[in-house]
Amino acid sequence: FYLKAFRVTGASMSPCLTDGSYVVVISPWNFLLDRKPILCFQHKHYGKIVKRLKSSKNDYFWFDSDSPEGISSDQIGPIAKQEIIGRVLVLIRK
Repeated sequence: FYLKAFRVTGASMSPCLTDGSYVVVISPWNFLLDRKPILCFQHKHYGKIVKRLKSSKNDYFWFDSDSPEGISSDQIGPIAKQEIIGRVLVLIRK
C-alpha cells in the first residue's frame, strides 16, 4: 500500500474539505465503499480531484461534490476503476 498527500483547492467539497487543506490518501482504496467515502481520482478534463463516492456499477464509479457550488455528477461522468488514486484517510485543515 502507499500514502500520498494532496492540497485541496476550491470549495466544492466544503464544509468537509476547505480550500487550502491537505488530504492524505491511501491505496488500496476499495474498502467500506458503502459508507460513501471521499476518493481522489484523475479526471481527463479536471485533473486530480477529490469527491465523495455516489455509486458504483461494474468497474465504474460516480461522484458528487459536497457543496451545491461544486461540479455535478453529470459533469464529472463515470470514472473507471483504474483512474482512482486513493481514498482520503486523513484531513489536515488549513
